Amino acid sequence: MRTTASALGLVALLAAMVVGMFATFGFLGEKAPITSTLPGLEAEATQQQDEQSGVAIGETVTAEGVSWTVTDAFKETELRTYTFPPRTTPGDYVSLIFTAENISEKPVTLNEDSITLFDQAGTEYLPEADRNSTYVEPEKNLLFEESSLIEPGATKEGRVNFGVLENSSGFTARLGDTDPTTSEEEDVNLGL
Repeated sequence: MRTTASALGLVALLAAMVVGMFATFGFLGEKAPITSTLPGLEAEATQQQDEQSGVAIGETVTAEGVSWTVTDAFKETELRTYTFPPRTTPGDYVSLIFTAENISEKPVTLNEDSITLFDQAGTEYLPEADRNSTYVEPEKNLLFEESSLIEPGATKEGRVNFGVLENSSGFTARLGDTDPTTSEEEDVNLGL
């Protein structure tokens, strides 16, 4: 009797560990967006929204050697793959369509640190490869594919998807430079 109870206890413990591991790695339920709220960022973001800081969609900003123009931004409740067979992933997303022009005299490479999204509460959203690589055509996936290299004088059109918190609003895109030793950034008020 005692060994049977011990064996059942071990089986229950192992089952709890497996379920916990699946939950930890996101195999159960909807994947949460990658976000962070930095100290003081919430107040800064609220102040920025109050002042309507940042340019509007369609206006061009320059950060170091890259000239950016966000041409469209929209909220989505699912992402659709560009490959066949089509597949959708439900969730809360903000997608940006943009152009990036290399105005420097040397090649630049865009990456996931080049664009950051903030909501009105100051929550920071980072682009993730798994929300972009399968859902954005490679030639427009400028943050995660080989097309991220832009030669001097060249302009490329891109798209990026961000997983966001449900009911979040007041989004601002922060467009940065490609030089990790500097921190030149410009904001675009997305009107969402």
